Amino acid sequence: MYLRKEEIKLVHLEITSKCNLLCPQCARTSRGRLNPELPIADLQWGPSLDEMFSESFSRQLDGVYFCGNFGDPAAASTLPVFVENLLSRGVSHIAVYSNGSLKSPEWWYELGESLKGRGRLIFSVDGLSDTNHIYRVNSSWPRIEANMKAAIASGVDTRWEYIVFAHNEHQVQQAENLAREMGFREFNLKATSRFYRSLLGQTVDRRDLQAPQKEELKSASLLSLEEIKSKFGSFERYAKQTPIRCKTKHIQRSVYIDFVGDLWPCCWLGAPAYFHEDEIQKRELASLVQGYDSGFNSLLQHSFDEILNHRFFVEDLERSWKCSASDRMFTCGRTCGSEFEFTSFPGYGNNRLVRFSCE
Repeated sequence: MYLRKEEIKLVHLEITSKCNLLCPQCARTSRGRLNPELPIADLQWGPSLDEMFSESFSRQLDGVYFCGNFGDPAAASTLPVFVENLLSRGVSHIAVYSNGSLKSPEWWYELGESLKGRGRLIFSVDGLSDTNHIYRVNSSWPRIEANMKAAIASGVDTRWEYIVFAHNEHQVQQAENLAREMGFREFNLKATSRFYRSLLGQTVDRRDLQAPQKEELKSASLLSLEEIKSKFGSFERYAKQTPIRCKTKHIQRSVYIDFVGDLWPCCWLGAPAYFHEDEIQKRELASLVQGYDSGFNSLLQHSFDEILNHRFFVEDLERSWKCSASDRMFTCGRTCGSEFEFTSFPGYGNNRLVRFSCE
């Protein structure tokens, strides 16, 4: 079984598919424009979520975090309602991830005040005034800077997350110094593995984005690709054969809810439903879903308990992780396989988290 209700310690909420940016490596973007297969929606707080986040369940959680495959939480009209409801039910910690280029300083100050001592605001800013917009397309540096300052002034814990590319690697130390001067509590340098497909010779539209050139700023996983190809013959074979230790089952003990109310084990498995590209993750997820009743994992149609007791969560998912399983999903092997680290969340290998002293 994936997880029993009483075992869950973390809930990942993506409550909107809305965003003001068109980042080239984001699945909401296709060839510089909005992904035409992406529905634009805000998740509403309804009966199923009200039942799911009972006081007893809310109090057992280590936290809830708002972060998007496709949308920015600050773009959601429903974010304040979710935050208020979750805090009132006893959720001990709430984290909100954002590009910081939305809303006003007053809005960020108020959000920070509501989460002070009970949460963290994480700003995903990949460069400085002359470089952040290269990846964070359509972002506004003056607005980001004002919003970050307002959030910090509220007294809430704050973190600056910085994805390293070739175009911003020369500014890493400058950005870390600025984060310290501004009053951020943390600075997280992310050595992304996003370039694995292009390094394998696959055609990917990335608008000339390149991985950093400095060895110490590269993802160690990308450096292991040739060894993986030599050992398994191809990266796809690796994903189908590598031993899997699921991060969200064994480490985070979490579930993910997307902007239409579908519940998945993780954001990596749920995201391909809306990919525009015709690729293996999208095809395999479509094949999986065809084998179940429509809406089998929808919180708009079923209760939280009913979904967790569906055979996908009880039997099929974990069985598929076996090396001999014919229906193993590429996403699972790539993300949670034993020889390649795809993620750059704190606690995994592709990041360098710096905590500043509170002097």
